[in-house]
Amino acid sequence: MEWNEIWKVVLCAVGSAGGVGAVIVCSVKFASDIIAERLSQKYEAKLQKELEQYRATLDSKRYISQVRFDKEFEMYQDLSEKNLKMVYDIGQAVKIVRGLYQNNDDIINHDQHLVDSLNDAEFTTKRYAAFIDERLYSKYHELQKKAQIVFKLFDFWSMNENAIFVFRNERYTRESAKAAIEKMQIEVSDLSDSIIKDIRVYLNSLDAMEER
Repeated sequence: MEWNEIWKVVLCAVGSAGGVGAVIVCSVKFASDIIAERLSQKYEAKLQKELEQYRATLDSKRYISQVRFDKEFEMYQDLSEKNLKMVYDIGQAVKIVRGLYQNNDDIINHDQHLVDSLNDAEFTTKRYAAFIDERLYSKYHELQKKAQIVFKLFDFWSMNENAIFVFRNERYTRESAKAAIEKMQIEVSDLSDSIIKDIRVYLNSLDAMEER
């Protein structure tokens, strides 16, 4: 039964009651106004909630110009390249301490390669420090701190046979330095993978808009 039909039945029923019926009609109308107002408030609150959810969805995306998107992409590409070169050289250092290369010249040359790639990574990160996501900058900084430790240990390992190296309140022999380099290389590799994932997520959060 439709609401119009229900009201007709109600009005017919109370119309025969005379004055009392008029009072009932007024009461019913007053009650229906209250119900309508509460329903309106309920749906208004629901609409407001849906608008907030929609706004939150929009906020999860950053809408930037195509030019800025291209610049950010190039910047993170440069950062990734320099830091991955450093990570690769640390991996090569592990191969050397495991005996893959026996030539002293190769070992000394790699010591220089490692410090060069570390310097390049640090310089590039500092160059872009003011423009990159703060969390990513912190992770890159942590990555390079770990790389510095590997370099110090590898430098000691490559230059000394039976000496003792005291570094960060730890005493190292050549053998314990080798073990520390292997352990730190795993940490460096894992952190590098995490940074790459974070960069991918960050760039996917950007929506480029054409300039008008």
